[in-house]
Amino acid sequence: VDGTINNMNVGEGAGSGLQNTAVGHTALNEATNSSWASTAVGYAALSNTTGGSNTAVGAFALYSNTTGEHNVAIGRDAVRLNISADHNVGIGKSALYKNELGNANIAIGKQAMYENTTGGYNTAIGYNALRSATTGNLNNVAIGNNSLYANTSGDSNVGVGVHTLTSNTTGDKNTALGRQSLKSATTANGNTMVGYMSGNDVTTGGYNSGLGGQ
Repeated sequence: VDGTINNMNVGEGAGSGLQNTAVGHTALNEATNSSWASTAVGYAALSNTTGGSNTAVGAFALYSNTTGEHNVAIGRDAVRLNISADHNVGIGKSALYKNELGNANIAIGKQAMYENTTGGYNTAIGYNALRSATTGNLNNVAIGNNSLYANTSGDSNVGVGVHTLTSNTTGDKNTALGRQSLKSATTANGNTMVGYMSGNDVTTGGYNSGLGGQ
């Protein structure tokens, strides 16, 4: 056990900084006096950070983070490639794995928002939710396994239910409520569908509405 200033460090290579807790081999390894109030538990968690007020629990959680602050990563490889992004929450194995610069995302579930790099202000809850989101995607809500799975740069979409809007890539401002609702939509915009498999004939059409399942 090693202490600097109000720190608790356990494990070879655990770092220093101010008011930090590091448990695990090389956890908070690069922490300096500019690193503050962070908690890293797990092998190489927060290993490269100089940022502050981060929480990482799990092997390689927030591993690449350098200056990002106020992030939470729970699960192996959660938010692993984050560099300088702030205010993200990744819970689950590889959640927000590739996020580098995207701010204020919430990803809960294995590989939720896995591909995201710069998109921000998204919420993804469920296995593979918003998995393919990469750059430019903003203000999306995906709740349910594979919801908005293929979305790459679409904005302001809401999918609630398993496989909702699962094929959407660049479409904006769609709302799908119910299992497999708007499942086939790819580049469609402004659609609202409520009910099981509602709107499944919509692919690229826009501004349709429907109520009731198949």
